[in-house]
Amino acid sequence: MHEALIPKSAIMKAPEEVLEMINHRCNCVLRHNICNAKQFHTGGTGGQDTFDKCLAQIVYFEGPEAVEEYLKFMTQQTQLAGKMALNRFKTFMTEHPKYVEGLVGTR
Repeated sequence: MHEALIPKSAIMKAPEEVLEMINHRCNCVLRHNICNAKQFHTGGTGGQDTFDKCLAQIVYFEGPEAVEEYLKFMTQQTQLAGKMALNRFKTFMTEHPKYVEGLVGTR
């Protein structure tokens, strides 16, 4: 598993119980290097494209409401890291509404 939206490196100084929260299903994806072109990503925090691909996968399986709720909770726990991930989530949802609706409807 790979933390995708909030990386461990962004909250290294947080209390242990907060560090464990990044292993939540709304923050992790399977780490892989070879699959079809739309799902390919490598480890590390990556750029916006990698974030978007990971987010799309998490939204597909968990739903946008659960992901947003998790990120709001993590914003309270981690402040900057959670806020940055929540802002990126909101941007993605605004810029790709049809894409996200299509994913959620096919589970």
